[in-house]
Amino acid sequence: MIAIQTTERNGKVVAATLVDVTDEIMLITTGGVLIRTRVSEIREMGRATQGVTLIAVEDGTKLSGLQRVVETDLEEVELEQPPE
Repeated sequence: MIAIQTTERNGKVVAATLVDVTDEIMLITTGGVLIRTRVSEIREMGRATQGVTLIAVEDGTKLSGLQRVVETDLEEVELEQPPE
């Protein structure tokens, strides 16, 4: 299955992860730049495209990682705990 067409413009795939529309992702470069964005703000595209730009990297740096961020609401966690 083809997930993305890699070209000189977009480079190699660094990471892939399953996400939910309510999640956020964090991108980090080899230069230490971190970008956090909501998945809901990323435009969906069909298969075999060249993708969308999520982070601009400076010359000499590369994207080194991607992490899915899942926030939990403290009140929800407290509500799920059984009463003492």
